[in-house]
Amino acid sequence: MEGWPGPLYRYHVVVDSPRPESYREDIESAAHLHEGLWEVGRVFMRFVNCLLITEADKQKLWGDIAAAAESGRDFSSRWFSQTGPMAGKLEGTRTSEIVPVDLNAIICGNLLLMGDLYDAIGDIDGSKWCAQSADLMKQTIYQVLWNESAGCWFDYDIKTDTHLRMFSDTNFFPMYTKATHPG
Repeated sequence: MEGWPGPLYRYHVVVDSPRPESYREDIESAAHLHEGLWEVGRVFMRFVNCLLITEADKQKLWGDIAAAAESGRDFSSRWFSQTGPMAGKLEGTRTSEIVPVDLNAIICGNLLLMGDLYDAIGDIDGSKWCAQSADLMKQTIYQVLWNESAGCWFDYDIKTDTHLRMFSDTNFFPMYTKATHPG
């Protein structure tokens, strides 16, 4: 993202159909996409809005549901929209719009571990690259995911440009993986 010191990662799956293992459930979820639109506007506008649900909207939802499943925390409120007519609903899953603390802390921790392994085999260049990449990632985690007033890391919503102030075990992964404040 623009203005960030380095990259952060998110779960993102691009699909053009529902997951085979949950085909019926994913079709049903996409069929309910229009319900969020029915709750806003006048009757005529509700009807028109229902017609605006595209195949791309369905594919985005299916991808976000698949990404949530890949995260290992599928069907967690963590991935659901927090506001609006889809708040708290499976149809409001938007995994690809969230930068998760735990995923980024694990990747940063892996960079640190790889650096140690490169160091152990005498690959100084590999070790330096991992150390530099981990330091940049620590800076980015601190700048984007750390919330000073709460004294905690939070997932980041790239659509609304805000922290998702929900407390869970994932908030503390940077402490476990040594992806804490740079320096």
